[in-house]
Amino acid sequence: MKFSVLLLFAIFMQVYGFSFPRVYDTKAEGCVNGRCGPHCDVRGVKIFPGEEYNWPGKCQKLYCTDHFTVQFSTCAEFDIYDEYNFVGRDFSKLFPECCGTRSTKKRYNDFD
Repeated sequence: MKFSVLLLFAIFMQVYGFSFPRVYDTKAEGCVNGRCGPHCDVRGVKIFPGEEYNWPGKCQKLYCTDHFTVQFSTCAEFDIYDEYNFVGRDFSKLFPECCGTRSTKKRYNDFD
């Protein structure tokens, strides 16, 4: 029994430990660029459900779900195990080009 609980906990941590950042309940009403209706509103960025917004200067892509949850795509999601440094980040470019290139981190090793 203890092993089953431990196994379920380990699976839970693997599934939810690396989730995409989300903001829930962002529903707003109004018009955006002549288009009216319910939309997601996060920090003044307005996105209709099913659409993406590549946020200039933030190096993030936002996606509005049908339930008005905004999902963020960031450079870190390409490195969920923290194995790399990003070199040459350029916030004047859009995601994912703004992330730069990955370089391997120097790891401490007892055997060197």
